[in-house]
Amino acid sequence: MTMRAVILVPAQGHHAQQFRWSARALRSSVYGGHAIVVEAEVTAPRDHNPTYQGLNDYQVRLRTEHGKPFAFADHKSLASMLTISHAATGDGPNLAAGVGGYQPWAAYDAFGRDGNPYGGAGGSAISSDAAAVCSSVTLSCQGDPEAGPPRRPFTFSALRPKARAFWAEIGKSLRADGKIILIGCNLGSGQYIDHVANASGHPTFGARSPFSAADVKTVVRVVKGIERGVAFEPMRKAIPAH
Repeated sequence: MTMRAVILVPAQGHHAQQFRWSARALRSSVYGGHAIVVEAEVTAPRDHNPTYQGLNDYQVRLRTEHGKPFAFADHKSLASMLTISHAATGDGPNLAAGVGGYQPWAAYDAFGRDGNPYGGAGGSAISSDAAAVCSSVTLSCQGDPEAGPPRRPFTFSALRPKARAFWAEIGKSLRADGKIILIGCNLGSGQYIDHVANASGHPTFGARSPFSAADVKTVVRVVKGIERGVAFEPMRKAIPAH
């Protein structure tokens, strides 16, 4: 049987069972049984940093609902890859909400506080010792004229290498017109889905605002619309830049 989609859900955390119900409903109602539900189990390092997700070397184990190991490399020509989970604007799917909040495919912190080599601000968002007021909206800093020149503006924010590699791998599993659908709160309100689209080379959808990923009817309606070419609110579509 040819698989049309892979639907990834967290194996742990708040509402994990409800996310499974949403995934199973999509498998039957949208993909006609031609989809695999995959559970992601995340193990955090001993020195887990809850503030900057990208600093954590998470170990992610993917298994099917039947407990068999799963690898995207074994699946090609998928029409869609979906995640259903809690989420956050900058760091992507949250695979352990309420029990650690693990986000293994995180973006760099916009202000460089986690070693972002692409940023120029560093320090805190408003920092007198940095002689600048930095904005995560404009991705730039305005200096204090009495304290010295402004620091150089951000070049761009970006996914961390591990996240970029993961989404690039997903891109290779999708057919030419394949897509990524990220179901969860606020994933489309920032730049995260744009980064995913660029890394994967495929259109990526995410919500601009809070989204009831645990509500089966809502999830089915929105995903069915996307598969028919319509992105209902609050979904936004990001197109690869290249």
